[in-house]
Amino acid sequence: EGVYMNASVYLNGQKLAFHPYGYTSFFVDLTPALRYGEDNLLAVRVDNSPTADVPPLSADFTSFGGLYREVHLIEVDDLHVSLNEDASSGVYLDVSNVSAESAFFQARVMVSHAGPEQVEAFVRVRVLDADGSSAAVLERQMFADPGVTLLVPLSETITNPRLWQGRKDPHL
Repeated sequence: EGVYMNASVYLNGQKLAFHPYGYTSFFVDLTPALRYGEDNLLAVRVDNSPTADVPPLSADFTSFGGLYREVHLIEVDDLHVSLNEDASSGVYLDVSNVSAESAFFQARVMVSHAGPEQVEAFVRVRVLDADGSSAAVLERQMFADPGVTLLVPLSETITNPRLWQGRKDPHL
């Protein structure tokens, strides 16, 4: 969640990634250097030496180097929601044309498949209100070829949405 800056990531002595910035997320796929069933050594080298092309060159806040927040090791199945979208969740949500009568809800889900054969799957997005009740369920069948990341779009018009009204009705 935080490394400042010029981070090089190694697994078992193999350099897998370099990330120059200190205030942006990044993701590293460890699979190419992973030794299954054995101990693995993960190392992160951080260098906060000044460089002419990586901001901030000067700042009104402290900018020490090193790992200053948690690092997460995430294990996924061959078919999974993509983690390699600038370290985002791989799920993008948009709401438009909102009124008391309806709201258009769109989800875009990035799905990656690292397995050896084509697979059939279903992508499902549940829209929950603050009480945990389903406002909508969006689902789409998909077929994923090996080594492919797909954008799976889903959309639904939600009728009679309960709109957020600040302090009067802060229901989300």
